[in-house]
Amino acid sequence: KTPCPWLVIKLIKLLHLFEVQPCAELDAIFEENIHVNSSKSLQVQNIQNSILFEVINLAIHIDADSKYVRKAAEFLSTFLTSKETNIRYLTIETMSHLAQLSDNLSILKKSEETIIQALQDRDVSIRQRTVDLLFKMCDMSNAKQIVAELLKYLTVSEASVRSDLVLKIAVLVERFTTDYAWFFDVVLNLLSTGGDFISVTIWYRLVHIVTNNQNLQKYACKTIFDALSKEDDTENVVKVGAYILAEFGHLIANDLHCSPLEQFQILQEKWSNCGLSTKCMILSTFAKFSNLYPEVKGKILDFISAQRGNLDIELQQRAAEYYTIISMPSTELLESVFDEMPVFENGGNNSLLSELNLKDKSHWNASKSFDHSTSVSKTSTNPNDL
Repeated sequence: KTPCPWLVIKLIKLLHLFEVQPCAELDAIFEENIHVNSSKSLQVQNIQNSILFEVINLAIHIDADSKYVRKAAEFLSTFLTSKETNIRYLTIETMSHLAQLSDNLSILKKSEETIIQALQDRDVSIRQRTVDLLFKMCDMSNAKQIVAELLKYLTVSEASVRSDLVLKIAVLVERFTTDYAWFFDVVLNLLSTGGDFISVTIWYRLVHIVTNNQNLQKYACKTIFDALSKEDDTENVVKVGAYILAEFGHLIANDLHCSPLEQFQILQEKWSNCGLSTKCMILSTFAKFSNLYPEVKGKILDFISAQRGNLDIELQQRAAEYYTIISMPSTELLESVFDEMPVFENGGNNSLLSELNLKDKSHWNASKSFDHSTSVSKTSTNPNDL
C-alpha cells in the first residue's frame, strides 16, 4: 500500500537539505506516518519502518520539541527491545539524533534503563551507538549513573571502541562533576583500566585540574599513593603518581605510612617496569624530594648517582645534571629549579573536548552540548604546558 517506497524515502531525505517550516502538508505527513505499524507481513513492516524512521528524523530536523517528536519518542522506546537488529540500531541512531538537537531530554530519560541495557546488545555497532546516545543524553541528574555504566562497559568493550569510550567518559566526568573526589576517582579508574587506549591528554588533564584546585590536592596525593601500593597499576598511574607526589606529597608526609621515605621507596619499586618517559619523570620527582625532604637526600643521591652510568643517553644526562645540582653546597639553585609548579594559566580550553571533536565531529556538537563555564577548571590543558 506504499507505492515507490524508495522514492518516498529519498524525497524525505531531500527535505533535510532545506530549512522547512511547519505547515499543514507536513502535519498531514506526520499524522499519517508516525505510528507503530501492525502488519504481519515482514516486507510491509520493513517498508513502513523505513519511511517511519525517515519521517521521525525529518520531524526532529524541523522541530525537535514538537508534539510529533514527543509522540514518536514514546513508541521508539518499544523498538529498543525489537528482535530485529536493524530496528534496534535505527532506534538508537534516531534517539541519538533527537538528543543532539532537543533541549528537552526528559522524553529520552523515560527509556534510560532500557537504553543502558543496550550496552549488552550482541551487536557491536548497536553498543557503539548506545555509547554515543548515553553521552549526548547525559546531564547533571544522571551523570553518575551513566558514567558508572560506561565504566562497567569499558572493562568488556572491544579494542576498536575503547579509545573513544575512554575519551567520552573523561569528558563527561569533568563536564558534570560537582565533587572533586568523584572526578579524581573516575579518571584514576580510567587510567587503571584503559590500558594502552588511554590518550596522554587524559592524564595531562587530571594533573592540570589537581594543580589548579587546592581542595583536591591532599585527597589526590593520598589516593594516588594507595593506587601505587598495588601491584597491578599501569604506567599512566605511575606517571600521575610521580607528578602529584612531587608537587603535593608534602601534604601527606606526616600521615601514617606516607612518609617521604615511603613515597621515595614506592616510586623506586616501579622503576624497573617503566618506560623511558616515566623514568625521566621519576628522576625529576626524586630531585624535587631532595629539595623538600633533607632526610631522604642521601638515598636519592645514591639512586641518581647509579643512573649516571645508564645506557640511555637521556637518563644518563638527566641523572648527571640532577646529581650535580643536588650535590652543590648551596641549595639556592636546587630550590629555584625544583620549586613547586605554579597553577596553569586561565585559558578556558579543554584539550579533551578538542580531541573528541577531532575523533567524532558527526556525533558531538561542542557549541551546543558543552558549556565551558560549568567545567571543573577553565584552564588550558595544552600538553606542552607540562
